[in-house]
Amino acid sequence: MNANLKIQDCCEGIDSIINNYSLGSYDRLSIISGHYCLSEELSDLSHEGEAEEASFDFGAELCAKLNESGKVATLILFINDIGIESGRRSELIDSYVIPDNYMALLRKNRTPLNKVKVVFESVVRNRASKEIRKLKKNQSNAFEILSSVDKRLVRCVDPAAVCEVPSMEKMAITIKGPDDEYLVVKEGSNPKCNTILATLFEQSRSEYGSQVSINCFNEIYINRIRLGSYVYKTLFSNEMDMVDLFFDENGLT
Repeated sequence: MNANLKIQDCCEGIDSIINNYSLGSYDRLSIISGHYCLSEELSDLSHEGEAEEASFDFGAELCAKLNESGKVATLILFINDIGIESGRRSELIDSYVIPDNYMALLRKNRTPLNKVKVVFESVVRNRASKEIRKLKKNQSNAFEILSSVDKRLVRCVDPAAVCEVPSMEKMAITIKGPDDEYLVVKEGSNPKCNTILATLFEQSRSEYGSQVSINCFNEIYINRIRLGSYVYKTLFSNEMDMVDLFFDENGLT
C-alpha cells in the first residue's frame, strides 16, 4: 500500500482514515506530523503555520485513538533545523522544547509526551550520508556516479522548476528515478531531501518497529514525500507500508 490520500470532504475525519486504510490491522504504527522549519527566513512554514498546526492536530488525535485501541503508535515531530547556523544548532537541539501551540494540541487530543519523538533534520541528514556510503557498497548496481554539471541530472522536487547547474563540479550519486530519470540522492557531501526522508522512514521502521508510516505534511511537500517514499522503497526496504496525507490552511486537502 502506498496511498496519496485526497479527501474532498474533510468531515470524514480520523475514523474514516483508520477504516479506509485498515490501520487497525497494524500492531505498530508511526505518524509523522507537524513538520515545521526553525529558520526565521522560513517563518511561513513555522509551527504557527495553519497547515503545520492542522497536520499536528490530526497526527496527535490519530496517535491517541490508535493507542487507546491497543495499538503501539508513535508520533514523530520532524523539525527542519537545516537553516540554522551550525554553531547554534547543537545548543538549540539540546534546549529544544515543543512549542506551546503544539503542547496544547497534545493535551486536547490526550496524547502523552512519551508517545512523541522529536527528530531533527540535521541529525537525519548526517545519518543519511552514512547510509548512502553503506548502500553503495552493498547495492553498487543501483547507483551511477555522474558529474554534478551533467544536464541530465534531476534534483528538483517540483517538476515545473528548472534547477541551476552548480558552478563547481562535484560528484553526484544517482539512482534511476520513478520516471527513469537520473535522480540525485547525494551531491558532494550533501544527501538530497529524498534521501533524508527515506532515512527517516527507515528509522521509523528499525527503531520503532513500525509496520506502516502515516505521513502528515503540508501539501507543498507532496513531491518531496513521493520521491522520499520512492528512494526508501528502492534502496532501503519494502517491509513498511505508507499512507500519505496532505494539509493546507483548511485541514486535509
